[in-house]
Amino acid sequence: MSLVAMGAALSLSSGAALAANRGSCSGPDPGYPKPNSIKPGESTTFQVWFYCTNGQIGVFLPDTVTLQVSKLPSGVTYSPKTASFKGGDGVTVTMNTTKDVAAGSTVKFTVGAKGKACASYTPVCPVSFQIKPEIKCPKSAKGVCPNVWWFNGVDPQPKNYVTTIETSPGGTDYNWQITSGAQYAQFSNNSATMDTKNKNSVVVEPSADPGTGAPTVSVKVTVKSKDGTATSDEFKLTVLKPYKLAPNGVVDSKDGQGYHSRPTYLLQDQTGKTLPLPVPVRENFNAGSSNLWPGGSNWTAGNNKEQTLLANPTDIHDDLIKSGAGCNILFPKLGQVPCAKPPGTVKECGNQLCTQPVISWTGGVWIGGVAANRLSGVQVMSNSWVLFQDHGRNCSIKSPLSAVTFQPFTCP
Repeated sequence: MSLVAMGAALSLSSGAALAANRGSCSGPDPGYPKPNSIKPGESTTFQVWFYCTNGQIGVFLPDTVTLQVSKLPSGVTYSPKTASFKGGDGVTVTMNTTKDVAAGSTVKFTVGAKGKACASYTPVCPVSFQIKPEIKCPKSAKGVCPNVWWFNGVDPQPKNYVTTIETSPGGTDYNWQITSGAQYAQFSNNSATMDTKNKNSVVVEPSADPGTGAPTVSVKVTVKSKDGTATSDEFKLTVLKPYKLAPNGVVDSKDGQGYHSRPTYLLQDQTGKTLPLPVPVRENFNAGSSNLWPGGSNWTAGNNKEQTLLANPTDIHDDLIKSGAGCNILFPKLGQVPCAKPPGTVKECGNQLCTQPVISWTGGVWIGGVAANRLSGVQVMSNSWVLFQDHGRNCSIKSPLSAVTFQPFTCP
C-alpha cells in the first residue's frame, strides 16, 4: 500500500499521528523484515515506520520522537532512545541482550513514540523475537571439548577425556538430539536423543572408531521455558583418538658404570595435534628377548614388566637402562662378555662394540588410553627394544600401526 493511499484510507485530521507497524515486526503487513531470533548476548534489529500527517492526503510531516517501548525482560535493552524521520521513513531499532537472558524465551513488547510535530503515535507497534539456546563447552572441559575422544572400548572412559556440553540455563525442559554423525557418538543413555529434564548439560560419548579421518558430530537442543520453546543452532564436535607417537628426541646419559637412554615421543591424534591432557599409556611386550652378542653375554632382558602409567602426552618416554657394576672390561673382543659403560667412555672407542646390539625384545606395542584390560585402548606404535653396549633404542618402529616401518633414532 502506498503512503498516499494509506493516508487516504485512514482519513486522519490535522495534527493526528499515524501509528507505525506497517510490516515491521509481527504486524499486519508481513512484507517488512522481522527481528531475527538470537542467542543470549547477541543483538537483533528491526524497523518501525512512523507517520505524522496534518490531515492532508499524502502529506507527511517530519518529526523527532522519543521511543516509548513497553517493559522489557531483565537483560534486554534497546537503542536509540530518540529518532528523527522525514515523513514515512523507517526507524531502525536495535535490541540488545546479555548472556543471562533465559534461553527459549520469547521477548514480546510494543513500540510507540512521543513526538514534537505529533504528540502521540497510536496504535503502538507489537514486536517479538526469540532467544535461542546456545550450546557451548563448559570452562571445566577446556582442552577436551569440542571433541569426542575414542579409546577403543576403555570402560570407564578416562575421566579427564569425558565430553560434556551445556546450554543456557533457566529452561524447564532440555531435549537433545544428534543430528548427524550418530554412527560415531551417542549420549550417555546410549541413544542419539536424550531429555535431560531441567538439567542444561549432557555427556556425549564415542561409539565407533573414527578411523584415520576426523568425522564431525552435530548436536542440537530444544529448550522449553515459561515463555515458549526454542531450538539452538547445530553445535559441532570432532571425533578424535590417540593415533600415533611422534619422535621428540632422545637423551643418553651416564648411570653409574652404565647408561640411561630415554627416547621421547609426542602422543598425537589423527589430525597431528598432541593430546591435551594426561592419558594412561602402557607398553606391552608380546614376545621374548634375544641375546644378540656373538658368543653370548651376561646381559639379561631386565625389567620388561608391563605397566600402565598416567603419562604427559608431550613427554611419552621410554627408559632403557643398563648398569655396569662390576664390569672391568673396557674394550671386550668378540666372544667376550660385554659390559655396559658410560656413554662418554664407550662412544669414543671407535670399534663395533658401539654398534653391535647385545640384547633385543621384539613384537612390542604401545597403547594409549588403556584400562586394566590390556585388550582395550588404541595401539599407537609397535617397535623392538634394543640394548647396545653404550645406549638403548626403540627400533623397527611403526606408528601408527598401519604405517611403514621407520627409524627416527639412530639404530645401528
